[in-house]
Formats: sequence, C-alpha cells, structure tokens
Amino acid sequence: MTKPKIRTRMKLKPATKPATKPATKPAKPATKKILYNLNIAGVQINVSDTEVIGSKDLFKLLSESSSYRDGWKKSTRAMSTPTGVVIQTTTQQLNFDDSYAISEALTFIPSVTVSKDTSTGNWTLTPITLCSQAGV
Repeated sequence: MTKPKIRTRMKLKPATKPATKPATKPAKPATKKILYNLNIAGVQINVSDTEVIGSKDLFKLLSESSSYRDGWKKSTRAMSTPTGVVIQTTTQQLNFDDSYAISEALTFIPSVTVSKDTSTGNWTLTPITLCSQAGV
C-alpha cells in the first residue's frame, strides 16, 4: 500500500489584472498656485487657460487676506439677490505635500444688498430700503 501525497503548499493562480488602472496622483501644477487674483480679469491675465461660463463677476469681493510665503488665503464674497445677499467664505491652505486644503461655506443674509462704498471704493453690505408710497 502506498502512502498518499500530502500537499504542503498550494499553488495559487496568479491574480488577474484589474479592468481599470489604479488611481494615480494628479500631476503637480507647473507653477505655484496664484493667491492674489481679486477678480476674473486678474485670473485671466495670470492663469492662461482660464475658461469663464456665465456672469464673470457675479460675486463681489468684500475682503481678502493671504500669505504667498505661508501658502494661505481667506476671502469673503457676496452676491446680491432680490431679497438679500449670499455670502461665500473660502479658506485655502497649502499642505506639506504641496497640495491645497480648501474650505468653503455659503450663507444667506436677508434684507441687505451689495453696494460700493463711495469713500473707499470697496464693496460693502447695506440694508435694503423699501420705497414707501407717496401720501402713506
């Protein structure tokens, strides 16, 4: 009587290749991100491949601060609607791996509008004044 062979190792079939390639890291931009664009006209000058769809300056810049050396930028923009203003805040921070972390928030403020301050030339929020009917 012969002894049966005992397998000590199983041969596995090689894994099949996945149907799609694994995700790769996006290519690094050729230059550092520009943090000082104030409106779409500046963007189109500083970023050569910019495409604009729709109203190019729908949001008005209320305030902005940034540090090119430290790689951060904070901005607040406002868009008028018939009944109030939509406020957008954006924070961008350069990470250690040269990617950017971005945070955005939107909120609605009723009964105000965006107007230009004549003394400073900056955009500000002002209350919406309702026109009263004559004789009332």
